[in-house]
Amino acid sequence: MKFRSSADRVVCHMLTSYINCFFLQLFERMFERIKFRVRFQKPSL
Repeated sequence: MKFRSSADRVVCHMLTSYINCFFLQLFERMFERIKFRVRFQKPSL
């Protein structure tokens, strides 16, 4: 039982880190896109 709970914890930690990495990359892409738009829409401001 103890081994199973520790294994579950490891899997959960891996999943959490993977999801965090995924969302981090997603936000970075969105941020780059926003910066790109802002750079090209600056003259209109």
